[in-house]
Amino acid sequence: MADSPTSGETRRSIPFEPYLRIRAAGGAAFCAEKPLLAFLCNESGLTQLWSLDLTTQTPEQRTFGPERVTFATFAPAGDSLIFGSDVGGNERNQFFLVQPQTWKAVPITSRPDAIHRWGRWMRDGGAFAFSSNARDAAFFDVYVQDLPRGEARRVVEHDGHNSPIAWAPDGSSLIISRWYTPSNNDLFRLDLASGELRHLTPHQGNARYGAVD
Repeated sequence: MADSPTSGETRRSIPFEPYLRIRAAGGAAFCAEKPLLAFLCNESGLTQLWSLDLTTQTPEQRTFGPERVTFATFAPAGDSLIFGSDVGGNERNQFFLVQPQTWKAVPITSRPDAIHRWGRWMRDGGAFAFSSNARDAAFFDVYVQDLPRGEARRVVEHDGHNSPIAWAPDGSSLIISRWYTPSNNDLFRLDLASGELRHLTPHQGNARYGAVD
């Protein structure tokens, strides 16, 4: 606790405004094919997508929208980048596809009433998996979407909270985490060709499974 000023001393005022102007950068992602780093930064006052050319060390702001950017991720192969943005901090993320040649953001989800949760890229960058409550606001199904212009297809429909957390190297299957409580989940392997969902982690009581690759 600071000492109270004694008689004859002057109370010094500390301005608060500088603390409101603290800037931060994070959420970095490397491009697999170019010396390029994407990251999030609130230098403009709102978190936006920036890039850093690793050859010239030149940072550039790439999005200038009225809403914050929540994440950015490069494909494991190629140079496609997906970022998320919500409206007014409502956490109803929509996804946008960007190619570094133009940095033009192309919407790839179109349900502003639904929450979209990022999952994983397929290893070759030709598709990605995510979860969404588009079918029912109370539950999260799993979707796969091909790029650049494929339609999202629902691959797991279940009245629960399901998340894709890993792809098989050949893209033939997904590992799905199904959460019951914050301290209890199960893992399933989904065969994308047949739709078969195989339970991998039968257990008694609470158990948490993660870090799957």
